[in-house]
Formats: sequence, structure tokens, C-alpha cells
Amino acid sequence: MFSILLFVVLQSLAQSDDLPNIAIFTPTLGTKNTPEGFPVLLRIPQTLIAKSVDREFQHTAPVQQEVLGTKSTGTAHCQGTVVCSIEEKADGAAFSCRISGTVQSETCGTNGPATIQSHACTSYVAHKRFFFDGHKFNSVPTSVLSRTQLTITGVGSTLPRLRGRIVRHVATQRAQQSLAQAEAITQAITDRELCQRIDAEFDSRIFEMNQKLATRLSVLKYFPATGNRIHIRSFTDGLEIGLGTETLSRLSHVASRTPIGDSVELWLQPKNDLIAARPITELLFSTAPAWLSAYLSHNPTLFEPHAKKMTIQPHDGWLVLQLHE
Repeated sequence: MFSILLFVVLQSLAQSDDLPNIAIFTPTLGTKNTPEGFPVLLRIPQTLIAKSVDREFQHTAPVQQEVLGTKSTGTAHCQGTVVCSIEEKADGAAFSCRISGTVQSETCGTNGPATIQSHACTSYVAHKRFFFDGHKFNSVPTSVLSRTQLTITGVGSTLPRLRGRIVRHVATQRAQQSLAQAEAITQAITDRELCQRIDAEFDSRIFEMNQKLATRLSVLKYFPATGNRIHIRSFTDGLEIGLGTETLSRLSHVASRTPIGDSVELWLQPKNDLIAARPITELLFSTAPAWLSAYLSHNPTLFEPHAKKMTIQPHDGWLVLQLHE
């Protein structure tokens, strides 16, 4: 009975983006074949999150804004370093990203006959937080702290000769007098646009990660829910999703003593001694020979140590399936 379940789990794993797409023999699982509930633990490493989210943030965008009556156009360049960390949560899962960097802009503005060239440099630290709802990661709006320094790099006039000199003189005085106010307004505009950019960029990144995560979580649907509860926790090295009647701390007691690497791990603990009684490869061949033959034709070195796509091994009463990149 467990062998049937193992086959279906392997089928789901084979359809993930870590393994090639192949024709798979699909058995029919009815009520008669549904196995009794037993503990299941899915461990997702921090590296899966980091690969999708933890990379440099940068963009270049046109500037069109009005500050104290001066309409300015130009270009802004934003760059930021991203550092993500998973939160320690015993009940639930969350992680946060710290984005720090600068926004540099060069603009040319007009106010009547006066023209004003300026350079703005905004140093910022933004925070973006994500939480797991049991199916996917969701985000909360970005918060940002920043400081803007505005420098007037040139003042000109569209008028000729004396009138032009008068305009330049008056515009220079007014620009210096209102510099602090213009800085505050520019900072507020930059903060608002920066939050919008970060939200859009990281929502896209988290969408990609949720797609990868969904292929791993899909294996849980093959396990009976009757009498079992879903448990979720996050820790520094990743997150765990447990299915069983016991608490997650008891479910993950053995796994927590085993460091999680870069691979997604599925830990199964059936109630019989099928794993101990039969070698893993024999179990696979006897359970799903059609599927395994097709899979091995694409992966002839599946069980060779130097080129494994998947590792399957017993560990202290559990069956551990590891998916490698």
C-alpha cells in the first residue's frame, strides 16, 4: 500500500522543474488504495528562496515631476543590494528582505523663463516582508527610510542679454532659498516611487518562487488528510511543512538533527517495515516499472553517486527523498 503512495509521490516529484518531463504511467487510486495516514515532513531550504528573491535590485526610469512650480524631466538610476533572512517562527513561516542603495537623478526644470539643472542623490534602506499562508508566500507593502541631497548644478534663462541675466540672478537666489523645501518634496516623491518599484519587482520575484514552491507542495495532496493536521514553521535554514497528528516539533525531531542542504527534502514515516525489508531500488522497480524505465532512459545515471538528480534513502525510521538541482 505504501509502495503505491510512493509511486504517486515520485510521479509528482518527477513533474517538478528539477526533473525532465516524460511520459508517466498513471495508476488509478481509489478509496480501496488510499493508505492510512502517517507522518510526512516537507523541508524547503533557504537557498530555494534566496535564488528567487535575494539578488540585486536596479532599474532606470524617466523622471517627470513638478516641485514648487518647476516642471522637471530627466532620468533616475536606482540600485540596491538585497539581503533576505528567514524568521524563526514556531507556528507559521515568514521572511524579510532588506534592500539598501541609492537613487541618482539628473533633471532639467523650467519655471517661466528660468531653467534649472539639478542632481539628486537619495540613500535608502527599504524593508519587504513575506509570510506563508500554507499554500504560497504573500507580501506586505514596502517600508522605506531615506535621505535626499539636492544640488543645483546650473541656472539658465530662455531670455537674451540683460533680461536673461536678471532672470538667472533671481532664479539662483530663489532656488537656494527654497532648496531645503525642494529637497523634502523630492525625497517624498522618491520614497513613494521607490516603494512602488520595489513592490512590483518583488511581487514578480515572489510569483516565480511560488511557482517553484507549488511543485514541491503538490506532493502533500497525495497524503490522506483524515486525522492529520498541517503544521508549518520557519527557521534560519528554511521552512518545514508537516502532516501528522503530532506537533511539528515531534514530527521534525529526527530531521532537525540532520542539517538541511540545498535540496528539497520529503521525509516519510510509514507504519510498516516495508522500507527496511526491501532495497529502495527494488521497491521502485516493482512499484512502477513503466515509469522507472521511461525515467531511467532519460537519466541512466540516476543511481550513480556523481550524477544524481534524486537521492532516496532510509534514515532512522524515515524514508528521505532529496531533489537536487
